[in-house]
Parts: sequence; C-alpha cells; structure tokens
Amino acid sequence: STPSLESVNNDDEVKVVDLNKVMFNSKVSCPSLEELELDRAESISALCSHKLPTAYLSKLEKLYVSNCAKLRNLMSPSVARGSLNLRILEIKDCQSMEEAITKEEQQGEEMTNEFLFPLLEDLELKGLPKLRHFFLTKHALEFPFLRVVRIHDCPEMKTFVQ
Repeated sequence: STPSLESVNNDDEVKVVDLNKVMFNSKVSCPSLEELELDRAESISALCSHKLPTAYLSKLEKLYVSNCAKLRNLMSPSVARGSLNLRILEIKDCQSMEEAITKEEQQGEEMTNEFLFPLLEDLELKGLPKLRHFFLTKHALEFPFLRVVRIHDCPEMKTFVQ
C-alpha cells in the first residue's frame, strides 16, 4: 500500500518477466494516485487486472499510455466505471491494442447505467493499428463532459463504441 505516493519516475526501461503480466493487481494499492504515465512498458498485456475493485483508480485524473507493444487493453468495464475522476486519457503507439475497455462478457460483468469515465474531457487514440473499437457494449454510453476527441492512425477502427 502506498497511501501518500505522489510520484514515481523511472526513466529506465520497465522490464516485466511474465509476458501476460498486468501493471496493477490486487497486491498493489495506490488510493491517492492522480496521474499515471506508462511509456515503453514493453511486456505488459493489460494495465489492470480484471479482478480489481471498482474504486481502484477512483482518484486518477490523467492517464497517458504510449509505446507499450504488447498492451492489448487497459482495463475492465468495472474498473473504468470506478475511474470517477479521469479527465484525460491518451493512448498512443501501442501496436497490439485491440480495445481500450475489455468486453463485458469476458469478466461476466453486467453494464449498469453508471457512466464510464464520467468526467472525461479529453480523449486521444493515436497509432493503434489493431484497435477495432474503444469499447464493445450493448448499452448506450454517455460522456457528459467530453470536449476533445482525437483519433489518428487507427486503421482497423470502424466504430467508437460497438
């Protein structure tokens, strides 16, 4: 647990031995984390474990992810719904990214009427050659504060939400 962590800076290459590794799981707690920048974490396949509590990233305001070659998705729908304060989300140059939020059915989760990223203002998706959609769901989504959306170089993306 890191209740007062304010900054982690490691300019060296991040090395994760397990290729199916996630960056955050139930063994790590960062309840006050407000900003996360993940760059060149070459071995991780997901940012968060699907088994994390909904409020795991509740204070996170800014999330920047770039150059993570094996990253296939960021998080489950429940963790995304719990990201109550996320205002900026940027995902860039992740060659394996297929979807930002995993499918609901994958975790046996039912989507509720709660907002996904309720305070999101700025979304950028760039250089994601395998991205098919931001989120696959049968429910309508609302982003009441979204002001800026930038989508560049995502050739497989047919729809934002499917």
